[in-house]
Amino acid sequence: MVFTWFDASQAKQFANEVADFLIEKMPKDAPNKKDNQLKKRADVIAIVLWKVDEFKNANKLNIYKKAQFGTVLKFRLAEAGFESDFVDEITHVVLTSL
Repeated sequence: MVFTWFDASQAKQFANEVADFLIEKMPKDAPNKKDNQLKKRADVIAIVLWKVDEFKNANKLNIYKKAQFGTVLKFRLAEAGFESDFVDEITHVVLTSL
């Protein structure tokens, strides 16, 4: 029972899936009000939050698993070249919805 508490492999795998989705779909440059980047970012974030909600309903995550999820997501997005403010904000939004 205790050993499953520290098994965060599902959470890490899902964090990698979320990061891959964000890297593929999210524009990396800063949003400009004159184009559709704000709408595109909002749509992508809405899809991510829907996926997170589905994952949350199917899996019970403890504090350790959530921390592992957040760490993987944050570092993958930072390595992909997203702005640090965006990385911090999206990680916070996703973790608070878990």
